[in-house]
Amino acid sequence: MKKILVLIVLLCLLALFGFSKDSSHKKFQLEVISGLPTLNPEDLNANANIFKQIVKFWYEDRYDYYKKVEYIQSYETKKGGKFRTIKTALPLGLRFKYFVFQPLALSLGVKYFARRAKSNFSHTTTISENDGTQVLYRREYSPFTLSAEAFISFLEIEKRFLLYTLGVAAYNLIEFFLLLFHLNV
Repeated sequence: MKKILVLIVLLCLLALFGFSKDSSHKKFQLEVISGLPTLNPEDLNANANIFKQIVKFWYEDRYDYYKKVEYIQSYETKKGGKFRTIKTALPLGLRFKYFVFQPLALSLGVKYFARRAKSNFSHTTTISENDGTQVLYRREYSPFTLSAEAFISFLEIEKRFLLYTLGVAAYNLIEFFLLLFHLNV
């Protein structure tokens, strides 16, 4: 939270003192960019979902089956905590803009974002075997860490109109340039 507050204060100071009032004669411009996107949790949170399913199978479904086929007398399960997932991340980036002529600009930039979710989860199973013996299994995930981090490069062509700006961007240029380099070698 402190990092976000420092970032907001820094961006406000840059906005107030870092840019000149008359930007109509500039050919080059350096911009700090940010936003608050929501991330697609389907792939990102797959690891946490897999662990949930493993725990359900290994400590619940398996013992249901053992009880059904009379391999054990009974079992009892206790869970604590949960697996946290990632939903948002705060990107921060720099964009270098070159005005070809006043309403048309080319930009080259990079964005960085990172997010981490730490969880504590425990699972205790007490099994009563057929001979009356009690067996205790305890599994603890502490901490279970899920993280995402990325550098995203982009190239943008931008046209300014009176009340709005229209831009077209191509992302992940580093991978694209590496692919071109690899194909040309």
